[in-house]
Amino acid sequence: VLRRPGDDERLRALLGRYGDQDSLGYFALRPDKAVMWSPSGKAAVAYRPVGGVSLAAGDPIGDVEAWPGAIDAWLEEARDHAWVPAVMGASEEGGRVFARHGLDAIELGDEAVVEVSDFTLEGRAMRVVRQAYNRVGRAGHTTRIRRHAEIPAEEMARLVRQADDWREGSVERGFSMALGRLGDAADGQCVMVECLD
Repeated sequence: VLRRPGDDERLRALLGRYGDQDSLGYFALRPDKAVMWSPSGKAAVAYRPVGGVSLAAGDPIGDVEAWPGAIDAWLEEARDHAWVPAVMGASEEGGRVFARHGLDAIELGDEAVVEVSDFTLEGRAMRVVRQAYNRVGRAGHTTRIRRHAEIPAEEMARLVRQADDWREGSVERGFSMALGRLGDAADGQCVMVECLD
């Protein structure tokens, strides 16, 4: 059973309270992920069994104090099914907590966060970025950024068809950083970025 009745609502409540802790947290709402809860219900591990591996993505969702309970429950289920537990895309803190539970941590990259209010294209360090930006502008390209809830249903349906065409099918690639769906009314706060020419 991937999801039990009420899991999505419980996850959304935790994300509403703790969602800023992990940029991958929202992707726990993918429909193909199962959820293992801490005994207190204050944290959860979202995962999917893949070829004998119980693959979790990102940090546990929820109260950091309750993470160990969720991790223990997830690891117990993995043992019961003879799955190898693995995590993709945990934060540094998440990696430390998972390591305390017997997993090895391997650094695979870093996340870039741009503070929009402080960002500028000025200065020598941004020369190449500024040139690329100007080149795109001269070519007549612009972007439009909106929350899904702001897009009329007819237009969203068109955008979903365009995304399917661009991907050459409706399957969204990725596990850690993809929802596996586009245009769901429950994702109204998600952002649509369109490039226009």
